[in-house]
Amino acid sequence: MRTIIHEDTHGFLCTKGFEYTPKNRVQTEKICGVEENRFFTKLDYEFKDQLIKPFDEKDWNFSWHASKWNQMKALLQRLKQSAEKKKSNYPNKKSHNHLNPVQYEFINLTSQKLTQNKFVRVLLKKQYF
Repeated sequence: MRTIIHEDTHGFLCTKGFEYTPKNRVQTEKICGVEENRFFTKLDYEFKDQLIKPFDEKDWNFSWHASKWNQMKALLQRLKQSAEKKKSNYPNKKSHNHLNPVQYEFINLTSQKLTQNKFVRVLLKKQYF
């Protein structure tokens, strides 16, 4: 839900003529964070206070400064950890049947030692992008 509100706010700002640039990205991300928190305050949910978080510029430094390749590796690592966590929730299962095909393939690819070019070729061949 957080991502939907956040990206919707980016879209709204864009339609109003506010471009996302390095000069204004801190301000833009703060606005998106405020909108996320405003949405969560309106929820009738017992734990909504845990969803509200203050803006911290440090949370964004990696995505602002890392190369696309490093961002992709970090995403794959998070997907792998998520899949492994799901697998640990099903200790009696001996297969990856509880994973969707993309998660399963990412686990297989990230366990291999592939160069950047080979990895991208495999993903394109399998038509994930």
